[in-house]
Amino acid sequence: MNPSVGAAGPKLGWLLLLGALTCLGPISIDLYLPAFNLVEHELGKGIANTLAAYMFGVALGQLFYGPLSDRFGRKPPLYGALLLYCLGSLGCAMAHSMNALILFRFLQALGGCAGVVVARAIVRDCCEAHDAARVFSTLILITAIGPIVAPLVGSFLAVASSWRILFYGQAVLGFLVLLVMHFSLRESGTRGQAISMQRVISTYATLLQDRSFMGNALLGACVIGMIFCYIASAPTVLMQSYHLTTQQLAALMGLNSLAFVLASQFNLRRLRKHSPAAILKVAVWVPVFFAAATLLIDMHSGISLGVLVILQSAIFIGAGHIAPNATAEALSRQGARAGAASALLGSIQSVGSTLAGVAVGLFRYGGVQAMVLLMLTFALAMCAAQRWSAR
Repeated sequence: MNPSVGAAGPKLGWLLLLGALTCLGPISIDLYLPAFNLVEHELGKGIANTLAAYMFGVALGQLFYGPLSDRFGRKPPLYGALLLYCLGSLGCAMAHSMNALILFRFLQALGGCAGVVVARAIVRDCCEAHDAARVFSTLILITAIGPIVAPLVGSFLAVASSWRILFYGQAVLGFLVLLVMHFSLRESGTRGQAISMQRVISTYATLLQDRSFMGNALLGACVIGMIFCYIASAPTVLMQSYHLTTQQLAALMGLNSLAFVLASQFNLRRLRKHSPAAILKVAVWVPVFFAAATLLIDMHSGISLGVLVILQSAIFIGAGHIAPNATAEALSRQGARAGAASALLGSIQSVGSTLAGVAVGLFRYGGVQAMVLLMLTFALAMCAAQRWSAR
């Protein structure tokens, strides 16, 4: 057993560090969402493409960090990755065109995505499936502080100073995580065989043929894609349809993150009596029901902001029960290839986010109905993935 995990369970410091590694990605997305209009005003249109570029970088980068962490251990890949994240963040802060911002967001993602890959692999190193689901739920509580606070902090700093300070802040955060990781994280992996392209391809091919892994990975991709549809659409839809200020938008997005967190913690209680698979079987239908209800109400008579907030929070509550259990189920039987499995899992999820970003870019100005219809599409695909994996 890893020294960071004792008989009483994972140590708080260990969980906080894994949470910090995991939340770099969400913070990198949520921190600048309230500043979308400010960025477009200065650099021109195309801000949605920065999100798509970031998610594409996450999808691509994770495929490399998985095999690297299986070969050299969990810590070594983090050094170069976190430095790249810091450099990409500085590049974003100094960008003077939308194309430059898109490029540096891609580089930032290539570095930032290592944290979540390695963190998941470390949990798999130290915990069995049922305990891993509990740890992932606890990590959601820790990492969700970022998505709750980041939009509020981002809106305040962007208005008080400039949107560029948001990326300088990300560079500082990445460097601090690097320092803490160096001095505090104990190695949980072992050095594996030398990396060869044939072995990497063989490992990924084996995982792609594993129905349990792929079904739960696709399930995770769909829930992330559904959430991303809201994240990428909300700055435009809510501010235009309901005339919200930047601070009001940040507060509403933080509220949805809070719903996601509370659901993940209630999931911890349910795991005392039910398996992750049993919870997933019911939870996947919650977003479908509330997304469909939102769409029907808006089509019939138009939906008020209060009703929309309640129904969207219910969708996030469902998502909070799905994400940790799908991750635990996907990694539960991967053993020595946990790093590669974590990488492929993250890449598949990032593909879902990238597709969501592209879809939002196409229908960004379609209002509430377009946003909810995209979310409903991902929710239905989520149900299909769950049924396929459970067969």
